[in-house]
Amino acid sequence: MQETKGTSRWAVLWLVLVIAIGAGCDGDQDAPLSSPAERMSSRAVAERPEPVARTRLTGDIVDYHGRPLSGVTVTARDDARGMSVTVFSDGNGHYAFPEIETGSWRVAAKVIGSERREREVALTGRGLDVDFQLRLAEEPHQQLPASYYYDRIQWPTPAIRANFALACANCHQIGDPLWRKERTLADWEAVVTRMEFRGPPLLKEARAMLVPKLAESFDSIDPRDFEIPGPPTGDAVRAILWEYEVDPEGRNGCHDLEIALDGTLYTEDGFAVDPQTLQRWHYPVPERAHSIERAGDGSMWITVTGANLMTKLDVETGEVTSYEHPQIGDDKGVYPHTLRFDERGRIWYTLTVSNHLNVFDPASETFTYHDLPGALDWKGPTPIPIAYGLDVAPDQTVWWSQLLADRIGVFDPVSGEMRHWRSPVHGPRRLRVGPDGVVWVPGYGSSQLGRFDPATETWKVYDLPTKPKGSELPYALSVNRRTGNVWVAGSNSDTLIRFQPETETFTAYPLPTPVDFIREIEFDDDDNVWTCVPDRGVGAEGPLSGRFIKLELLPRVGRCGDGEIQLGEQCDDGNTASGDGCGTDCNWGAGVSASVEWQD
Repeated sequence: MQETKGTSRWAVLWLVLVIAIGAGCDGDQDAPLSSPAERMSSRAVAERPEPVARTRLTGDIVDYHGRPLSGVTVTARDDARGMSVTVFSDGNGHYAFPEIETGSWRVAAKVIGSERREREVALTGRGLDVDFQLRLAEEPHQQLPASYYYDRIQWPTPAIRANFALACANCHQIGDPLWRKERTLADWEAVVTRMEFRGPPLLKEARAMLVPKLAESFDSIDPRDFEIPGPPTGDAVRAILWEYEVDPEGRNGCHDLEIALDGTLYTEDGFAVDPQTLQRWHYPVPERAHSIERAGDGSMWITVTGANLMTKLDVETGEVTSYEHPQIGDDKGVYPHTLRFDERGRIWYTLTVSNHLNVFDPASETFTYHDLPGALDWKGPTPIPIAYGLDVAPDQTVWWSQLLADRIGVFDPVSGEMRHWRSPVHGPRRLRVGPDGVVWVPGYGSSQLGRFDPATETWKVYDLPTKPKGSELPYALSVNRRTGNVWVAGSNSDTLIRFQPETETFTAYPLPTPVDFIREIEFDDDDNVWTCVPDRGVGAEGPLSGRFIKLELLPRVGRCGDGEIQLGEQCDDGNTASGDGCGTDCNWGAGVSASVEWQD
């Protein structure tokens, strides 16, 4: 095809760079001490452990004056089994875990503005109360998520800021503890030189000012520059978070996840964890895998970017079958990326380097390439516009995005028509389509959520709630088609962000561990939200292994104004009137934050 032939030389050169990008994202885990097969149990021979006793763990948390602390993150970790569970304290400072297994646990309490405290406990069948008193932190600004430090880098235009985000945060946060070290201009230049070929290229003007801006932003950090936020409240703390390490010994991470029909969790690299028994095993998936999706028969299908393969994993037999992308006329699919199934069981996915939309039919084992726009007329900073996210809509049309072109489009498999639109949010990554056909787009370079209505061809753009404004890196989102809610990856703020379209309201749910870079979101049959994170050896609580994370939402108990302080409330004076010290939402209000306490 004319367009593909016109860019073939550049595509080959760019393929080298894209593979390097993939290596930077997925090849940064520590080398395992032993092979997965040697280290992890085989599913075929693993036996279910006997049921164990469960018990309660509760307690109360106060500040150094003895006053109750609400919104404190309390995490109980079982090191032996590589899992943890997290809850939050209510307005009385009380927390309560669901029943957990007896045995040895590490229990930690933390909230921004106070020192983190930890205790080792032995849980018996009688249960245990574990109380904490938290003193003010000496350097609370060091507890802030990466978003607060990303905000320190000020760019002259939104376009340059977006280019920086796409070039320098391809697979990690901007502003995490690695960014906060003092460096000379020469040190920063060495860092930039080493990293600049691991992502899309910087614009010339962005590259020229990058090193001075990094030095200016991070070499002299004054704690007084930060407003320390108050604790989370409302729905944000009405949740339980469960974390399961992918591979505790080898510390392998997770790029994408999928949930099997029996509830087992899978990574794109072939690691599997049963969250009920905590048994782990591994399948020999080809290296440099990228994305994973479940077929209707329960098998897992995986795009392998490094070897340019479409791979099937039979979870019952463990058999792994790979299919190479063929040469079809002038076209050959290169760099398979995000995949989704249609209702006929066919697999649709983007081919990043060859700039195609592809459909693979497992029944006939055939590939069909469809050209995406922009191969010949593309004038961007790279030879290709980066075909990226994809979703199959309820009406079976196929939606896609091009990351560097700020473009989304749709292909109709029936008519063969391809249409596309300019995206007002910069850096559209992993888009999804809701139950009503509305397309939701994460703006990775602009910290925004885009809503596109195909019926009217109109956009609406929402700023994400992450603080400071404009400091989020929403890598992916997912739409629960049963509820209609949109869930956005708070990849730079250690959060999962829910958007409720009916009320147009956001809720940012804090994750229990720092430096969590999220790239995919799934839902189970109970509407729990699942994600996973890579191994990261940075942060005050690191190094940390890659983990599956489940967010289990709790129903609201009682109502604001009933005189009872419930989870998510800081106060309740028996009414919902304002101006009496307790807000209309039963919280103290935006004017009361940890920064007031810290500075008194």
